[in-house]
Amino acid sequence: MRNVLLLLLLPSLWSQATERFYLGTGDISGIYYQIGGEFCRLATQANHQNRCAVVPSSGSIENLALLKSGKVNIAMVQSDWAYQAFRGSGVYHANPQPQLRALFATHAEPFALVVRADAKLRQLGDLAGQRLYLGPAGSGTRQTALTLLRLSGLTPKAIQEVKTDDPGEALCRGQIAMFAMVSGHPNRTLVDTAKQCDIRFLPIPPDIITKLLVDAPYYQRSQIPARLYPGNLQPTPTFAVAAILLTTAEAPDAGVYQMVKGMLGEGAHFNQQTFAYANLFRLPRYQTGKVLPITQHPGALRFFQELKQAGKL
Repeated sequence: MRNVLLLLLLPSLWSQATERFYLGTGDISGIYYQIGGEFCRLATQANHQNRCAVVPSSGSIENLALLKSGKVNIAMVQSDWAYQAFRGSGVYHANPQPQLRALFATHAEPFALVVRADAKLRQLGDLAGQRLYLGPAGSGTRQTALTLLRLSGLTPKAIQEVKTDDPGEALCRGQIAMFAMVSGHPNRTLVDTAKQCDIRFLPIPPDIITKLLVDAPYYQRSQIPARLYPGNLQPTPTFAVAAILLTTAEAPDAGVYQMVKGMLGEGAHFNQQTFAYANLFRLPRYQTGKVLPITQHPGALRFFQELKQAGKL
């Protein structure tokens, strides 16, 4: 009920003397909700005149819809979906959102191919003939996994794609040989899976990553950090999308500047216990620039230009 009441107040968000920020995130048990809550806390802590509320959602696609309808004025969205929505490509070819503007990138979400630690699978080619869970139908994770397998020489006919409601349990029971996911780390699903059986990650070869980057500028080279899950003592090379905070072109420059300054300024200390903290972009040079696949809002740009002038970017 509280969220419903909040959404009824949104049409005049940016016209208030006290700025009201409504941040579209994700499931209340997920990473987006936790990270969004931290950024809201930091914005309010920096300026007690601000009011920031975290709005739960199903994730990037719903957040884009909420932002377009004006039911939130900030949203956390994966860089690939932001890119497609802004340019009117992919699933957004008939429904572009050119009014979107980026604030900054929050964290990397590495692509992970999760296998049992005792599996004989060592490289992508070993997945031929195996039972695999590539992600929900219609999801970006599944499309990326299919593209990755194709680039490694595996067609859909070369694998056995299966569906499951709990890929971690299915992996540990031997019902599947691998599952794919896109997420910041540490990830609660993987932490829970690692309690059921030992897991590791298949490395993505550099040449495959290079091929992906040619057609998808929203990807970046990345790694799954070491020592987050039992037995994984070395980082695993892979690629990642970035999670990005978005607003729209109508958001006032001054309000956006103050919000971003509150979230990222000198007094902002992010809770290290937050899930995905290991992949959080903690340095300004990783939060702006090429990592953003769409136009940056002038208010956010001003904050980073000031950092550059001060020699901090």
